[in-house]
Amino acid sequence: MSTTRFMKLQSVPLSDITITDAYLDNAFQKELNYLKSLDPDRLLAGFRLTKGLPSPAKRYLGWESTEIQGHTLGHYLTALAQAFASTSDNKIYSMLDYLIRELSKCQFDSGYLFASPEEIFDRVEQKKPAWVPWYTMHKILSGLISAYELAGLKQALTIAERLGTWIANRCKSWDTDTQKQVLSVEYGGMNDCLYQLYHHLPQADFLFAAHQFDEIELFQSIHDGTDILNGLHANATIPKIIGALNRYVVLGNDETFYLDTAKSFWDMVVSHHSYITGGNSEWEHFGEPDILDAERTSCTCETCNTYNMLKLSKRLYQVTGERKYMDFYEQTYQNAILSSQNHKTGMTTYFQPMATGYFKVYSSPYDHFWCCTGSGMENFTKLADGNYFTMRDRLYINRYISSTVKWPEKDIVISVKTELPYTQITMDLSCESPTKATIALRLPSWLTASIKLQLNDTTEPLYRTVNGYALIERTWTTGDHLTIDLPTQISYQSLPDNSHAVAFYYGSIVLSAPLGAKNMTTTTTGVNVTVPTKDFYIKDYLVLNTDSVEEWLQDLPAHLVQDKKNFLFRLNGTDEDKNLSFTPHFSLYDQRYGLYWQLFKKEDETLKEKLKAKQEHDRIAKSFVDIIPIGNDQYELAHQIKGERTDASNENGHPYRYIETDGYVTYQMHIKEKRPLYLVLTTKEPTCEITLNEFQLALPELQTGKEDYSKLIIPLPDSLLQNKKEFTLTIRSKNGVFKMYDELYIRTEI
Repeated sequence: MSTTRFMKLQSVPLSDITITDAYLDNAFQKELNYLKSLDPDRLLAGFRLTKGLPSPAKRYLGWESTEIQGHTLGHYLTALAQAFASTSDNKIYSMLDYLIRELSKCQFDSGYLFASPEEIFDRVEQKKPAWVPWYTMHKILSGLISAYELAGLKQALTIAERLGTWIANRCKSWDTDTQKQVLSVEYGGMNDCLYQLYHHLPQADFLFAAHQFDEIELFQSIHDGTDILNGLHANATIPKIIGALNRYVVLGNDETFYLDTAKSFWDMVVSHHSYITGGNSEWEHFGEPDILDAERTSCTCETCNTYNMLKLSKRLYQVTGERKYMDFYEQTYQNAILSSQNHKTGMTTYFQPMATGYFKVYSSPYDHFWCCTGSGMENFTKLADGNYFTMRDRLYINRYISSTVKWPEKDIVISVKTELPYTQITMDLSCESPTKATIALRLPSWLTASIKLQLNDTTEPLYRTVNGYALIERTWTTGDHLTIDLPTQISYQSLPDNSHAVAFYYGSIVLSAPLGAKNMTTTTTGVNVTVPTKDFYIKDYLVLNTDSVEEWLQDLPAHLVQDKKNFLFRLNGTDEDKNLSFTPHFSLYDQRYGLYWQLFKKEDETLKEKLKAKQEHDRIAKSFVDIIPIGNDQYELAHQIKGERTDASNENGHPYRYIETDGYVTYQMHIKEKRPLYLVLTTKEPTCEITLNEFQLALPELQTGKEDYSKLIIPLPDSLLQNKKEFTLTIRSKNGVFKMYDELYIRTEI
C-alpha cells in the first residue's frame, strides 16, 4: 500500500529489507516455490472463458471450480508483486507481466473483468444465492493495484482504472434498498481497494463507488463503542474496517470518524474477541465479547482474519504511532501467521484450533484453493512487513528478527542478528560517513525489566524512553555494534470466561504441548474445507500439587522449568510432569497439541463436574452427521442451496435465514448408515412445511430453549432413507415469514 501525508510513519519498502533468519527464509522459499509451480493459464481459464476466448488449460479444482473462482488469481498477483519487491527476481516479474497482459485481453469494453459471467452480480441484487462475487472482485482489483505499486506495471493500473469504471457504473444503478442488499453479502474490502484506486487516480467516480461500500450503520455502532460483533462474519467485517481507515488515510483530517471507528473496532477485537495467538472467531464468526473458552473448537481462528487484523494494525500504527498496534502485530505474526504454514511443505491452514487435542490441517497445492490459501500466499511473501518504519530522522525497529535493512535517506545499513527466543539481539551498522540519526527500539509489552543496551564497549545510559520506544540519538559511524537484552520470563494468559483455562508464553513466543500423531484423521466441512477430528481421550487439564491454582501460577517459573539448550519447558508439580513439555507453537506442524490447559487443584469438585459435562458434550458431538451454520454462504452453498424469497440476516448475535410467504429453500443433506436419524433446527415459531425428497415430515412440538429460541427435533423415517447417502431437504414458509436460527443439523440418537 502506498503511503500518504496522513500517515506519521512510512513503512520501509520490502526492497530495502533482506531476511536472513533461517526459519523465515525457508518459509519464504517454500512459498516462492509454490507460486512458481502454479500454472498461470489454469488461473486465467475462467477469465478467458468468460470473455469467450479459448483457454489452453482447465480451471484448477477446489474453490477455483466454483462461483468464487478468480479469487486466487487476485491473491496471486499481490503475492508475486510482493515477492518481486523482496527479490528483484526477473522470473517473478515476467510471470506477473504475463498475467497482466493476458488479463487485459480478458477485459470487456465496459471494463468488466471477472472469472464468471456478470449475471452473478445480478443475483446478489435480486436476493438469489451467489457466492460472494464482490469479495472476489476485491481480490482482483487489489491484485492489480499491487502489481502497479510494487512492480511498477502501469498496464495493471490501466486495467484497474477500467474495472473501477465498471464498478462505479454498477454502483450508480443502486437505489437504497439495492445497496443495502449488496452490503448484506460478503464483499471483502471493496471500499479499501476503491479508495486506494482513488489515491492513484483521483476520479470522482472512484470516490463515489468506494463510499457506496462504506457500511455507515455498522461503523456508527462501532464508533460509539457498542460491541455489536456477536454473530458477524469476522473475515467479512475486518476488511470493511480496513476500508474505513483507508478513507481517512486517503482523504485526511476531515474523516476522523473513520479513523476513530477503526481504532474502536481494533480495541474490541483485540481486547474481547482474541486468543493468545492473536487469532479470533469460531466457525468464521465473532461470538459474544469475552466468551472464548466456550467457543474453542476445531474451527476457531480462521487464518484470513489474522491476515486482515495485521493489515489493520499496521495502518493504525502508521497513522497513530502507538506501540500497542505493533505489540499485537508481533504476537499475531509470530503465533498465528508463522503458525499457519507447514514448514516442510509450505502449505497453509484455514482454521487453527484453540481446543486441546486437535492438530493443524493444511491445504493441498492444487486441489483446495481456500480463501486462506490466497491470503497465505500474501503472508509468506511479505515476511519483512511491519519490521521497520521511518519518521523524519528516526528509524523505528519493531520486530527483532535476523535481517538487513537499508535506510537510504541516511545512507545507513543495519544488520540485525538474533535467534529463538529472540530476546538477545545484536545490530551492526555501516554508513558512508558519520551520520546523525535516531534509532527507536520497540520496548515490548512482555518485558519483565528494563532492557540492557551496550554500544561498542559503552554501558552508560544510551537512550531515553518515549511512548514505549528506546530512542538512541547519536552520530553513527561504520562499525558501531549494539547489543540488546530483552528481559522476560515464562508467563501465562487466561481466558476471560474461564480464569483457570491458561496458555503459556515466553516473550513473544506462545507455547503448546505436542500430544503425538496418533489417529490424525480429518473430515470435511463447508466447500471442501478440511478440518481435524479431535481425540476425545486426550486430557485438556492439569491437576496441580498445590492448594490453589493461584499459588501454582504465582510461582510459574518453578512449575514450568526451562531447558535452555532446546528451548522447551517441562512441567513441575502436576499430574503430567513426566508426559508433557512445551515448545514454540508456531513451529509445531505434525502432531496434535494442547495450547490452553484447564488447571485444577487436587480433589477439586469443579473437576468432577467438568469431567461429567465433557463426557456429555463428547457424546453429543459424536452424534452429529451433517451440519449447516445458517446464513454462512460457504456452508450453505456446499449443501447446494437453492431458493426463492429467502435471505440471511442476524438477530442479537444469532444468524438466521428467513423465508417469506410463498418462498422456499432447499439443501442437499448428507447422511450415514447409522439409524435412527433426526433433523434439528432452531426457530421461534414452526410456521413452515418441511419435506424430505417431496415427502412431508410431521412436525413435533417445539422443545423450549433460551431466549425464546427453541429446538424443532424431527425424526426422519428410516423407510425414506434406505440405501441413500443424501436427500433433498425443502423448507417452505407457511402462514407468514419463517425464520430458522444458528444451525441446522442431522444427528443420530443421543
